[in-house]
Amino acid sequence: MTTGEPGMNFERLSRRPEALIPMVIETTNRGERAFDIY
Repeated sequence: MTTGEPGMNFERLSRRPEALIPMVIETTNRGERAFDIY
């Protein structure tokens, strides 16, 4: 079943996040790195 709207596949990741963890995504010419902030 496809709705055609962007961003509709997020519900399979997590419907209700218990705790939101802030995150930094660094983009360089070598790629992307993600860091969690605690």
